[in-house]
Amino acid sequence: MIIYNAGRIKTYENVKALVKLIGEDEQFAEDIWQGMYNDDELIEEFNYFVQNKSLRGNAKCGDISLIDLYFSQMNKYNLYHDLGKNPVDCLKERMVIEAFKELIDMRKNPNYMTDYENIELKGMDIL
Repeated sequence: MIIYNAGRIKTYENVKALVKLIGEDEQFAEDIWQGMYNDDELIEEFNYFVQNKSLRGNAKCGDISLIDLYFSQMNKYNLYHDLGKNPVDCLKERMVIEAFKELIDMRKNPNYMTDYENIELKGMDIL
C-alpha cells in the first residue's frame, strides 16, 4: 500500500521554491523540510504564510512564537545594517525562513530558553 499526501508534497515544493528565492542551496531546503515534515503545526504555519504572506504565530516553542523569531530576525537585520527600519531591499522571505529554522532548532534543543536568552536578549552588546 502506498500512502500519498499531496498536501505535504506541495508544502515541500513550496519550501524548496522559497529557499531558492532567497538564494540558498537545496541542502538548506532539505534541512528546513526535515525539521518540519512531522510537525503539523509548522506545516500549517508555513502553508498559511505561503497563501497569505503573513504569519499567524500559532507555532511556538514555550512562550516564543514564530512571530517573535521573525521580529528578532528583523532586529538583527537592522543592527547589522545600522538601520532603524527595514528598507525595500530587505528580503523578508529570508527572515521568515530563518525564523522557521530557528524555531525548528529550538524545538530540538531542551535548553532553548537558556540559549535564546544568552544570545538574543543581549542586544548590540554581542555585536
